[in-house]
Amino acid sequence: MKKLLVVLSSIAITAPTVTAVVSCTGSNRKVPVPEGKIEIGNRWTGVDELDLETGSKRAKTNKTTTILTENQGQGSRKSRSQSDKLLKSSLAGQNLIEKNLITNAENIKFKPYADIGIVEDNVEYALKWHSKSGASYDEAMKAMDIADKKDVINYNDLAAIDNNSDLINRSNGDGVVLGFMQNASDKGELTPMWDAAPKDFNNNQSEEWFDARFNKWKKDGLNTKNMTISFGPFANSFWHTAYQNNMTEEELADQLLAISNKYGTRSFDFYFAAPYLSISGSYKESQKLLAGALKVLLERDNDISNPWDFRLSLVSSTESGVGVAPGFFTTGKEEHVGDEFSPLYVFTKYLGMNFKLNLVTGYLTTDNQKPDGDWEVEQMKKAITNTQESWRKTNKILNGEDMSEKDVYRRMAVTPWSGRRAENSTYDFTPKDAAQLRKFAIEKNLGELSMFYITRDHPSFFESNGLSGSALADKNPIDQNIRSGAGFEEYAYAKALNGKMSYDTAQSLKEITDKQEIKKLKGYLDINTIADNKKFDDIENDGWDGIGGGGPSVLPWGDGGPTSPVDPGNPPSNKSLYRDRFEANPVRAQNNNWITKKTNKTTSYFSPYLDAGLWDGNNIDEIYNGGNSGKGVKGFDHLTLAFAQQVNKHNDSLEISFAGLEKNNEGYTYWEQNQLKGKVLDPIVKKGHFKNIKVAYGGATTGGMTAKNPWNVAWELSGHDMNKAVAILKTGLIDFQKEIADLVNQPMTKAIDFDIEGHAQENLDELHVLARTLAEMKLSDKSWDFSLTLPVLPSGLTAVGYKVLDIFVEEYQKAGLSYQAIPITNLMLMDYGNPIYQQAIKNGETNFDLAKQALLATKNNIATSIFNNYNETITIDKVYQLLAATPMIGVNDTVDGVFTLEDAKELYNWANTVGLAYVSMWSMNDDRGRTNNINAVNKSLVTHGLAYLEQYDFARAFAGDWTASVIKPRDKWENN
Repeated sequence: MKKLLVVLSSIAITAPTVTAVVSCTGSNRKVPVPEGKIEIGNRWTGVDELDLETGSKRAKTNKTTTILTENQGQGSRKSRSQSDKLLKSSLAGQNLIEKNLITNAENIKFKPYADIGIVEDNVEYALKWHSKSGASYDEAMKAMDIADKKDVINYNDLAAIDNNSDLINRSNGDGVVLGFMQNASDKGELTPMWDAAPKDFNNNQSEEWFDARFNKWKKDGLNTKNMTISFGPFANSFWHTAYQNNMTEEELADQLLAISNKYGTRSFDFYFAAPYLSISGSYKESQKLLAGALKVLLERDNDISNPWDFRLSLVSSTESGVGVAPGFFTTGKEEHVGDEFSPLYVFTKYLGMNFKLNLVTGYLTTDNQKPDGDWEVEQMKKAITNTQESWRKTNKILNGEDMSEKDVYRRMAVTPWSGRRAENSTYDFTPKDAAQLRKFAIEKNLGELSMFYITRDHPSFFESNGLSGSALADKNPIDQNIRSGAGFEEYAYAKALNGKMSYDTAQSLKEITDKQEIKKLKGYLDINTIADNKKFDDIENDGWDGIGGGGPSVLPWGDGGPTSPVDPGNPPSNKSLYRDRFEANPVRAQNNNWITKKTNKTTSYFSPYLDAGLWDGNNIDEIYNGGNSGKGVKGFDHLTLAFAQQVNKHNDSLEISFAGLEKNNEGYTYWEQNQLKGKVLDPIVKKGHFKNIKVAYGGATTGGMTAKNPWNVAWELSGHDMNKAVAILKTGLIDFQKEIADLVNQPMTKAIDFDIEGHAQENLDELHVLARTLAEMKLSDKSWDFSLTLPVLPSGLTAVGYKVLDIFVEEYQKAGLSYQAIPITNLMLMDYGNPIYQQAIKNGETNFDLAKQALLATKNNIATSIFNNYNETITIDKVYQLLAATPMIGVNDTVDGVFTLEDAKELYNWANTVGLAYVSMWSMNDDRGRTNNINAVNKSLVTHGLAYLEQYDFARAFAGDWTASVIKPRDKWENN
């Protein structure tokens, strides 16, 4: 958005400047040397409006309890009582999915997995093998002497599979489970993409390829209504990316609804695997976000005639099934759930029993098992039985519902890996096993049977590596996603599972082990006829332009073998991920302007923001002392905890918590003790730094949801009586400050920051309440330390931002306080808008240059407000003491803005030169560019997007701990 500067008359007043004496004291601190001069006048009452969507520090939005306990249907907000310690879902005890459940065990549904990225047939496979374009399909058919399309081996033509009544019985509700919907691998923001392929790679080639493939299937008769879209299971989880982008449950629900509308299905499968299978940190919180979004869909957008059909898929590796930590069924406490069971716990807590549970049994532990042993089905049976019992008990604990075993089983599915696992061929699931599993499923009344993958249901020769036990593997070089590793007829597994092959027939099947005999089976692929086919050399279109699996693959020891279903390759970094410091610093790279010398400290201190609502990036002990991440940060002794607001549940009394978390329930108690106290406050107390804790109120969330700002709540509760509102707010602020201190038995900290952005800047009456409250608190106790955090442009405060500042200066003057006592103005040096960043680069300006311009301009905003309210002129040295700086480190939300470590070092030097009150950063949670110090990742709530830096390098730069990696970062991160 174009920003217009209001050019009005101004008065330039040259104020006395502190003598430029730069002498180091015994403490190695220097005397500040303020820069510039004071200017006062209408010019400095704010530039034209800043886009309300920019200039915001993203923080965790938390509405988990509201989503859990309230019906999310349109026009309905009925909630369950929260008097019980254990909160219950508004879906507890309901059955919204009866239409999706079988009523006759013999009608068990068959829903095999397929992967959109797997090659469609043997012709495509040959093209990929020889690295030829898909546009050469007809030429490839001729090269392979295939005269008719019906003679190709179909692996992944889902329209043909779906229309084959021997495989899919549409009238029974059978359908394909199509995987895997993930987030684009080159995007930090939420961007749905099949198989995590890069979105922007080669002019959106990936997205276009997937769309063309799906649309072709749909045109050829794929029944999308019976189709299920599977999300997950490994990297780039869709729901975790949503969490990292601070999406609400409603926003994620809208995204899922859009996917549903695009692909014509209301059936979703959510397949959890490591690392998203966890009870801790952001992974657990993202599980709640997903479950909350599904609850929103069930209550807001459900259609009784065509209800949502949600399925949770979990891996069961032993006969125990989905494991539960010891003690859970005794205590019923969330902390006793365990990693493996965590998603099932969360889904049951939020959705009741309005979803299905699929056990993926293709990864059974093979220790002590024999390759020719008949053990797989027995383990699967026990796993199903044990998991059913655990799920039924969990539902009783969470929802108070006694559901019958039959009704639980109706909600269950099982998914074996068909054939031999190439990397561990001791696992050998045969058609005989498939028929036995189907028989057991019918006996128990299971609702669904599946398999990984239907594309594998083709005969192949098992080429043993000659090893034993779990080391036994199949060396066959064909991609294991299109071969079974066994000598059975084509689709033998599918027919045994769906009942088209009788039980007796399946039991009598014998595997063909002679290679020459296997070659006679339909669907057999002779790799030599592809690898040795010289006719492909004459095809000119070089370069496979499709996606995913289909070419030769390699086992760890060098022989041909299996790979993962999809390998999107190494996508190019985009604007939310930088591996190269020269690319991240285009102006500095051109001018060779690198910051290597550090100035001495003045009185300016470093107090970074920590998003208290997040579960990651908040290990304060690690920041102090190091750990697996490397060395700790020296000089780190202040912290700003963000963001406190009115609890999300109600506004009938002033009740404050971090991120609006509802109090007095098991979830809040667990978070408070294990996260806020255990990981944040206890280490700070141990270091003796609790007195330096600052609590930040407001933030981006309440900039939009202004009713959650405590001062707005106080104004409404008072009936718009200023004196009553001030009294309510004062009590609320002091009580919450005491509450935090009492957690760790410390004296109350008196440092408070108020982040006022977005529409909150327009609530003038409420801002007067806040300003007058702070003035009265400061008047009665001078030790209160307040700061006011505002969005800014390089040209200074916006007109609305200046008005906010002026309200505080006005109320302090009316209270009889000195202008030197007004709150510090802390500038959000971030998100100016892409046009400003683009123009700056053209002008040869760095992000530090823009930050400095903003600070120099804002000193005049402050001076003008003081002059207008106090009729006094502040000196240049005093005005810098009323200024603080908070950049967003790394890639900003407006992604052309990249605040680099060089900018941080230069800001540190300048802040200590001119004597700023303090420097902060947004945020401590995302002071890393790689996960586990290894994998480069895009900008998110817990990463800054500069992969070439070490963890906590920004904190080191601002704290004055300039280690070797800070002085000269590596040029490029070459690894993952």
